[in-house]
Amino acid sequence: MEELSPIEALVRFQERLKGQVGRHIYAFVGEVEALQAVEEGLGQLAGPQGRTLPPPVRLSLVVLGRLSQARLQTLVRRERFSSQAIYQELNRAFKEFINEHFQREEVLIAKDFELLFYYGVELGLVRSLSTDRRHTAFLVPGRAEGGAIRLYAGQDSKGYDFYPGLVNQEDIWLVVR
Repeated sequence: MEELSPIEALVRFQERLKGQVGRHIYAFVGEVEALQAVEEGLGQLAGPQGRTLPPPVRLSLVVLGRLSQARLQTLVRRERFSSQAIYQELNRAFKEFINEHFQREEVLIAKDFELLFYYGVELGLVRSLSTDRRHTAFLVPGRAEGGAIRLYAGQDSKGYDFYPGLVNQEDIWLVVR
């Protein structure tokens, strides 16, 4: 997989934003510093309708923010007995957020989604909604190898597979500084 500078990756993303038909899911993959450079450059790009792109969404925080404080405390107490309840709540909140976001915006730039990944929240909904004029880009701290994305998670240097098949190989950009 070809290594790209942040600017080269942003140019490719800008080109993809012109696409109006098909599935539009992308991943900027790299070290945190490289992803920060990409994030800074995103504010200079225009979306499909010529408007400035919305800022990246801290997906885990947004989804957690949709749960009431009382519900969140209940889930924390029950976690050791069943993570299924947490999965269901996070999945519901994620679906609500994604549907509402794409009613307002054509582009979703997502980062900080590790909590959702940990609980197995299905990002597959993004696949069905990121079509035609709607685009989703993930800022993934990790590495890309042969079309697969390895998400870094804490101190574990091996990482985890990032939703295999969600992003087409040609739409994965390995960003280096």
